[in-house]
Amino acid sequence: MRKSTVKRSQYSVSLISAISYDRIIANQLIEGGVDSSVFESFLTQMLMGLSEDKDLVGSNVVVLMDNARVHHHELVLATARRFRVNILFSAQYSPWLNPVEEYFNFLKRSLKDKSPNSK
Repeated sequence: MRKSTVKRSQYSVSLISAISYDRIIANQLIEGGVDSSVFESFLTQMLMGLSEDKDLVGSNVVVLMDNARVHHHELVLATARRFRVNILFSAQYSPWLNPVEEYFNFLKRSLKDKSPNSK
């Protein structure tokens, strides 16, 4: 007797988000992982939107990022310079210092409550 095994391919999505102290600025859901070109594209779109926000004209913008490899890519840093924003990197291995992690945890809890089979 043979057992038949059906292998299911892993399906993954990645969420990139930008938040401020009072609102969600941008979200992008991506099938698979995020590389430097995907992240740079998200950053460009997000910063273009901020540059058109009349409430922020003339404001200094600081982007807080963790130390993910894609955040340090030259393409990403060049985009930040082009938009004249300051990049601040959080301390390594300290997700509790990054406010977007609280937002991600909220989303994950909400998804698990609605779909107990999800990871």
